[in-house]
Amino acid sequence: MKGSTIRQRRITSLLTAMAVCFSVTAIVAPPSPFVGEATAQSKADIEQAKKRFRAGKKFYGEEKFLEAAQAFYEAYELSGRSELLYNVGRSYWKAKELKKAEKFLQQYLNELPDAPNADEVVESIIQIQEEMAAQMANVEVKASRAGVDIVVDKEPEPRCQTPCTVSLLPGEHTLTARLDGMKPITRTITIEAEQQSSVHFDLPGRLQISTDQRTGTVSVPGVGQFSLPLSQPIALPAGTHTVTVAGEDARWSGDIEVVGGDVTRILVPLGGIDGGAGDINLLRTASYGLVGASAGFLVGGIVLGMQASDAHAALDSQQKALGGVDPDLVERGQSAQSGANWMYALSAVSLASGAGLFAWDLYGGGSSQEEEIPPSKPSPSPKQDNEPGEGDDDLLGIGSN
Repeated sequence: MKGSTIRQRRITSLLTAMAVCFSVTAIVAPPSPFVGEATAQSKADIEQAKKRFRAGKKFYGEEKFLEAAQAFYEAYELSGRSELLYNVGRSYWKAKELKKAEKFLQQYLNELPDAPNADEVVESIIQIQEEMAAQMANVEVKASRAGVDIVVDKEPEPRCQTPCTVSLLPGEHTLTARLDGMKPITRTITIEAEQQSSVHFDLPGRLQISTDQRTGTVSVPGVGQFSLPLSQPIALPAGTHTVTVAGEDARWSGDIEVVGGDVTRILVPLGGIDGGAGDINLLRTASYGLVGASAGFLVGGIVLGMQASDAHAALDSQQKALGGVDPDLVERGQSAQSGANWMYALSAVSLASGAGLFAWDLYGGGSSQEEEIPPSKPSPSPKQDNEPGEGDDDLLGIGSN
């Protein structure tokens, strides 16, 4: 109790001394804080600074410490006198604004390192820091994926990466989650001294679709429609979405799982799907069949060619050993060679025909159907892959949550 009384007397003495300082320096001190300005303007600033100082004293006496801190700071800005920073810091300390109290008392020492009460101010700063340490609250921060930068109260650098725990003073704070290629997400929280709490950031996912079509659209209910090819991923809330991909003469619709914070990439091959409700694209299917037949003929030709080669080797052995050859073996060899030649020829013709049909379908000979076709599911399903979204461009669409 006695120490508190002595401390209060010190504060009151300092405030009184500051009032005397203003009264004297306003008259005799050189106008160094206002060099280059008109004398009338300098006097006006000093007079206004004295009014704000007196208002700060009044607020301090009425225990309106935040108002007192603001008034003292305005007096400091008008006059440029560093002594007022002590009053600002003490007022914030009384108002339990410990971070601001530490800031202004430290600024006071930086501007007046040889101040008569420097030792006392150092002790005050240490005491404030101890009070802050005792009141710190821990906040556990998580997100839809690991490695998300967490920025606290607009600090210049991230405090940590998810999952992590940050220590904060009591009061209101903002936590911002940042990830390359995504818009920052901010949460505002209010915590009490020594409170344990948690914050979870539900990050949107991104969907990148590729097809074998030159033009088309991608539609997601509730999000929008986008033109193919996609130049950037589509931003979507994490979860399952029904996606429709429509090409020049084909359409696919299915459910895609989008992972928060990641890019989900899928390949939708529309080439084998006709625009009809499940009908087959005959030209494209025929071209694939001919190519397959070509491969079969080629294999058959290789097998028959190997048989013909074995027959010729056997004939050579008989000729050397017996001086003659078996007519049946000669016939089998000729037959195998003739069959191999036919197989090679058929393989070439099938391959050329398949390529011709494929080119015809691709460049204008496809389906002539013009009516709108309901969605259909192809077989096989599109390939899907999830991967981290680092380095991706900005998003299309609007994410939620």
